[in-house]
Amino acid sequence: MGDSGWWKDPLSTHGITAALHDAELLAAAVVSGSASDRAADRALAGYQERRDRVALPMHPVVDRLASHEWDPAEARRLLRGLSALMAVEVDEILGLDPAAARTA
Repeated sequence: MGDSGWWKDPLSTHGITAALHDAELLAAAVVSGSASDRAADRALAGYQERRDRVALPMHPVVDRLASHEWDPAEARRLLRGLSALMAVEVDEILGLDPAAARTA
């Protein structure tokens, strides 16, 4: 599950959200970097930074949940933490400019 950037445990049920979010970011980076190799390198590095900033904090939480080695109190804490991290992604998605991926 997840996107082409890395494997994501299906426990998060977050793979398609990440895939669509990351596709939008990548499309915008490809368009904005089309002027030159240097521009492409900068745009793709920016894409990776934005993707990683949102996605990487979810990994330890999902890994811990997937371990099934928690008690109910820890599960609640982990799920609340995952929810807060997903809220950051929602804010990121709401801030995307879909026109950026279609204009050069």
